[in-house]
Formats: sequence, C-alpha cells, structure tokens
Amino acid sequence: MWTMLLGLLGPIGGFLKAVPWRVIAGIAAIVIAVLMWNKFINHQEEREQALLDAKIEAEQAVAHSVQVDAANKALTEANEASLRAAKASEEALKSLAIGYADIRAQEAAQKKIFAEHDLKKLTNAKPGLIENRANAASAQRMKDLSEALQ
Repeated sequence: MWTMLLGLLGPIGGFLKAVPWRVIAGIAAIVIAVLMWNKFINHQEEREQALLDAKIEAEQAVAHSVQVDAANKALTEANEASLRAAKASEEALKSLAIGYADIRAQEAAQKKIFAEHDLKKLTNAKPGLIENRANAASAQRMKDLSEALQ
C-alpha cells in the first residue's frame, strides 16, 4: 500500500522511496511539532486578547459606574434644592395667609365701626374730623396693598 501511495505522488514518490522511512517519520514529527507549536502560540495570543478585552470592558464598566454615581449625586442635589425651594414657598404662602387673615380681621373691625356709626350725621357735624381720618385710613390701606403686591 505504501508503494502504491508513493506511485500516485509521481516524481515525489520516487524521491520518497529513496529516503528511509525514519527520516520521513522524523520530518513528519517535526512538521507536526511545528504545527502544534503554531496552534499553541495562536491559542496564547487569543487568551491574551481575551484578557485584554476583559480588562477594557472592566475599565469601561468602572468609568460608567463613575458617571452613574456622578449623575445620581447631581440628581440628589437637585432634589434637595427642590425640597428647599418648596419649603421656602410653603413658608411664604403661610406668611401671606397670615397677612391676609390680619387684613380680613382689620376689615371686619372697620366694617363694624362703620355699621355702628352714622357717618352722614358725623360728616355734617364735623366734616374736617371725618375727612382727615378717612383720607389717612385710605392712604394706609393703599400703602398696605402696594407692599403686599410687591
């Protein structure tokens, strides 16, 4: 069978017939060893590339984590600022409500005074007294109103 195989190879087969089988086996062993060494080196390069890729992915994950932490910190600070602003608004509204209640109480007291007195009669009797008080009170109310609107 060996001879038939060498016959199929043509001139190379004639050369191979002349070479002892141990030399052919040695060459074959060297070729196999070189091929295996090449396979081993390629495998090592693939492992090193995989490790490098894993390292890059880990660094990217760390960078992403840092970005997420920074974004979370910014959101937390924004939420705290919003809460402070909401509390300030709430305090301002409470202050306005108290001021409004005071104004309503003053209005009720003044309406009571006007309801209890006949201004027409008082105006006819002492026109200067009523006019001065009415003008002073009107001026004070306008001042209070302009301050409240600012």
